[in-house]
Amino acid sequence: TLVRSCSLIGHLDFQLHILGEETSNPEYSRQVRDLVASSGLDSRVFFHGHLPVEKLREFFCSSHVLANLSLWEGYGMAVVEALHSRLPVVAADCGAVPELVEHGVQGYLVPPGDAEACAGYLEMLITSVELREQLSDSAGKKAETLNKWRDTEAGFIALTEETAGMGKGI
Repeated sequence: TLVRSCSLIGHLDFQLHILGEETSNPEYSRQVRDLVASSGLDSRVFFHGHLPVEKLREFFCSSHVLANLSLWEGYGMAVVEALHSRLPVVAADCGAVPELVEHGVQGYLVPPGDAEACAGYLEMLITSVELREQLSDSAGKKAETLNKWRDTEAGFIALTEETAGMGKGI
């Protein structure tokens, strides 16, 4: 969906950096690379594969938008990282993402697989610095409200200990 969206806004000045493991589904990765080539986006789309955390942070800090069009996100870790990096998000409206991104506030939610809707929102964000800044501010504010991993871990351990303790004395 994202590559198709980018082909629809090919008249704009942008680069797409695709991050993430490619070996878990090599056939899909090949299809994406083939679509990039057939769409004429070779000079603007860059594949980086799996990256260490430090390199991911560099990408988040140097980017203007996160596009995450996965058809399912159990938690949406990339979206959370984007919010912490004050990035506007364009994401598929599925899984946990709608709990993280309010449409029009921290970014935009699109129906899964809707390349045209995604292209429209990407075009808005690419062409309007003011809009990007507004959504960036909201993304940063949203990030401040999210649980930190340390707090989540402590809550999980407490719940586990409480649950384990329920069987005592039986």
